[in-house]
Order: sequence, then C-alpha cells, then structure tokens
Amino acid sequence: MAIKSSSFTLAAALSAILLISGCQTRPSKPETTVPTAPAKGGPFTPTPTVPQEAASVPSRQEVKRVAVILGPGGAKTFAHVGVLKALQQQRIPIEKVVGLEWGSLMGALFANKGQVNDMEWKLYKMEQQHLPRPTGFFSRRNDETIKVMDGFLDDAFGRDDIGRSKITYGCPSRSLYTGVVSWQNRGLYKDALKRCMGYPPLFKVQGSFMAGASQATEAIEQLAREGFNIIVLVNVLGSAMPVAQDALLDNVNNVILWQEVKRAITEASRLNVETISVDTSAFPIMQFEAKKDLIQLGEAAGTKAASGLISKYGF
Repeated sequence: MAIKSSSFTLAAALSAILLISGCQTRPSKPETTVPTAPAKGGPFTPTPTVPQEAASVPSRQEVKRVAVILGPGGAKTFAHVGVLKALQQQRIPIEKVVGLEWGSLMGALFANKGQVNDMEWKLYKMEQQHLPRPTGFFSRRNDETIKVMDGFLDDAFGRDDIGRSKITYGCPSRSLYTGVVSWQNRGLYKDALKRCMGYPPLFKVQGSFMAGASQATEAIEQLAREGFNIIVLVNVLGSAMPVAQDALLDNVNNVILWQEVKRAITEASRLNVETISVDTSAFPIMQFEAKKDLIQLGEAAGTKAASGLISKYGF
C-alpha cells in the first residue's frame, strides 16, 4: 500500500515515530537484527545488535581493513561518486561498502564492479532516463513510488547478486510495523535497493519497509564486529536542512524525519571513525540536475581526506 507523504496518515505518522524513536533511544537495540558477517553468498544468521565502540586505530604495521559508509541525502549523494573516485585514485583499499538511503544506490553501483567509471556510466544512463525534464519523475512536485526506478535498476543490475559483487556490500532497511532493521546483504541488488532507497520526500514507502537512513551508528557497530579497523563515514548532508526552504511547511513529517537523520549522522561521526564531510548545503535533496557540481565537491573532499588517511595509516 502506498503511503502519501503529503498527508498525516496513520502510516506516515507511524513511520515518523518509528524513525524518531529509533534515533533517540540507545538501549541494547533488541529489535535490530544483523548478519554475523557471512561469507559472500553464505547463510544468513540474525543476531541481536549490541552497541560497542568502533574498532581501535590500527598501527601502520597491522593489516588494515577499510569499510566505507555512504550516508543519505537524495541528490546530495552524487557527491559520493567524487569521494569514491578520489579514494580509488589514491589506492585506499575499500573492502566493504554500506549505503544509507540514496547512498545505498551509490554504494551498490560502486560495489558491484568495484570501478567508479562503471558507476559514473550507469548514473549517466539514469540521467538520460529519469533526471529532471518536463516529463521526468524527478521534476514532479509529489513523491513517487520506488517502482518508477524498476527500469533503471534492471538496466544497471539485471540479475546481479550481492554475493558475487567485487566489493562486499550491504544496506539497512527498517520495518514500518515492527521497527526491525534488516540488513540487505544477499540476493539481487535490485530487490535490496527497493527496500533501502524508499524515503520521503523522494519516494513513497513501498510495502512495509523504508530506508534505514538513520542507521549510521548501527552500521559502524556492525562493521567493527566484522573486524574492520578503519571505518570511513561519508556525510554529504551539509549544514543546511536537506529539504528546500520553500518546502519546509509543505509536509512537517518530512522535516522531522530529516532533522532526525542529520542528528543521527552527527552522533555517529563522534564515534571512532574517519569522517569525510562534503559541504552540499547549497543543494537540496531534490536537485538532481546538479550532479556534476556535487561530484566535483565530493572529489575535492575525498582527495583531501585520502591524503590524511595515507599519512595516518601508511597506505
């Protein structure tokens, strides 16, 4: 059943309450399930999440296991392309990618083949099919169902399986009815993304799952349990509200959701992680036509961050 973000329906209110409560409460998280680091294509074994600090900083002599978390932000997540390009150019060895909300799409496009060039080409194809134009769905004011992405997801991923990706991949989705966080880390990419991308105001929630946009801390904790000792959190939200100023009063639910997402990302960045912040404050989450500028911003931030990582860890 589609959930309209433009009205205060029971389902919309439920989603807001679940997200806010999930962000503000930090108990032992008994409602969250995550996989216990299965091998690619291996069995899925849910276990309770137990909060813990991220991994300790490795010495220059230790084996370095790098994981990257690509944060949420709709169109702002194009900046992730530039960050990944810079890290790859500087030979920072990325072993796993986790994507939140639209960061899940950017992460999947990169992880599947492990090449930024392939990622950019597929995003160019998406631009030709879907980005703002008089008939494009991103040009419409009302949100859309994630089903409008079916054609692009088929073109970009086909029957590609997460278990056979070049770089290990995962993304969180959250049940509207129970609050359970489900980590999508096996099966078809296009099926996982339908659970991990849907989030107001870009898309109506499809089925009973919405994007786990605020689950950065849970991602850090899970990566630390899996043995990653260098965790890079990429924050592309910027300092301004992601929702355009003239749309703030159109739907208060959306504003509350994104305020909580920003708070959750800020909280996660205070853990023992390397944070790359890209200042996208000038670009609202719906400004997909700014792809080129956003990629350039990300590359500049990524180049600077890569230099610091090389100096600190001796890559």
